[in-house]
Amino acid sequence: MKAHTKPALRAMPAVQVQISLPVQGVLRDVRHAFLGLCIDAGQKALAAMMEADRVALCGPKGVPDAARRAVRGGTTASQVVLGGQRIAVRRPRSRSMTEGELALRSFEWAAGSDPLDAATMGKTPTAVQLIDITPKLVLKFLAHLERDRHNSVRSRNLRLTALRTFLKFAGRRDVTALHAVERVMAVPMKRFERPLLGHLTRPEMIAVLGQPGADWTSQRDHLLLSLLYNTGARVSEIVGVRVVDVALDGAACVHLHGKGRKDRSMPLWKSTAAATDRDTLAAERLHPKVPT
Repeated sequence: MKAHTKPALRAMPAVQVQISLPVQGVLRDVRHAFLGLCIDAGQKALAAMMEADRVALCGPKGVPDAARRAVRGGTTASQVVLGGQRIAVRRPRSRSMTEGELALRSFEWAAGSDPLDAATMGKTPTAVQLIDITPKLVLKFLAHLERDRHNSVRSRNLRLTALRTFLKFAGRRDVTALHAVERVMAVPMKRFERPLLGHLTRPEMIAVLGQPGADWTSQRDHLLLSLLYNTGARVSEIVGVRVVDVALDGAACVHLHGKGRKDRSMPLWKSTAAATDRDTLAAERLHPKVPT
């Protein structure tokens, strides 16, 4: 007998995705715009830090202080490197009463190293990959929402739900990151105590219902709201009530056709029955041929 051998599996060639030149241009513009935003924010932060250092040396501006040992000396043109670019800044100056000009620690720090270098910036949003989104990073982001942005636990869970939806969508298009996606999907929702829902008292509910107006439309709406309050029915059940579903002889009640073909009869209060009888007669006068 001839031995049947299975054919050897051939290695599938790696799929290479080529990004069109217009898309590359858009990504490049996004990176430049993001870097420009960071540089602008870095300049404002550095200016605030340098002014804080000068206040610590010279005291607040315009406030007399007999024990002051340094005075303000205006500003001077200087340069620092932010994001690999040389940026012109106005450096505040302060002079000591005995030792001449004093150095500002924040300016020396910014001049000695790039505060927005690659190590500080990390990756721009356009360079983030799925494998970079780790459970530790997600938990840190969620903690930031609650601690720094003062979001509630419910808002925190909504952000996690949105992140899970995105990762589930993106994971199908990058099978190499499935393990990383599964790890992030395992980040649990945070439990929280749900507040007990309150309710209106009968006097409050009567005040909400109020008195109907003189026109038929106002009386109809008032009756619908009264039926909702009386029966506790769904809106769809009240809207589907017909004239034949209302029994006013003897024990007044209304027959409701509920969800899932479940029918039930709910008793009516005397006030609700009287309003139903009054509005039914008014509807018959307006429309003599009311369908039953």
